[in-house]
Amino acid sequence: MCTALPGRVLRAEGARALVEVGGVAREVSALALLGLAPGDHVLVALGMAVERATAEEARELDALLAELGAAAEAASRGAEANR
Repeated sequence: MCTALPGRVLRAEGARALVEVGGVAREVSALALLGLAPGDHVLVALGMAVERATAEEARELDALLAELGAAAEAASRGAEANR
């Protein structure tokens, strides 16, 4: 299974885009979403911008991923405590 992460386009040039994901800028393929512009929000999976998103959708997904990460961390700490 693959999880797409929300990001914000910083620069787009043809089939490539510089996208900020989780505070880190990374270059991704924009071949599936030609016409991206700085400020657009996208979902990134496996080094590719795969879907456009609204700013609200991106914020909601960021919050959900943070919640899942916190739950996984808490579960890991609980498992270690039971050893």
